[in-house]
Amino acid sequence: MSDWIKTTDEKIIMIYGNSDPWYAVRINDVARDNVHIFVHPSNNHMSAITLFPEAQRNQILNLLVEYLLK
Repeated sequence: MSDWIKTTDEKIIMIYGNSDPWYAVRINDVARDNVHIFVHPSNNHMSAITLFPEAQRNQILNLLVEYLLK
């Protein structure tokens, strides 16, 4: 998957919690405009957009609106 993510044009938002088991095998930071990775600083696999700090939550929501309206 790490090779695919470096070349895809798909719009991707990855959400992890800092204590999430999936965080251990996360996609590493990719310098692409279409790939966005958010890590909740103190949550686990149950991380939700609404639980993120306001600045990150707004960024995620703005990306979702942008992606859904295009």
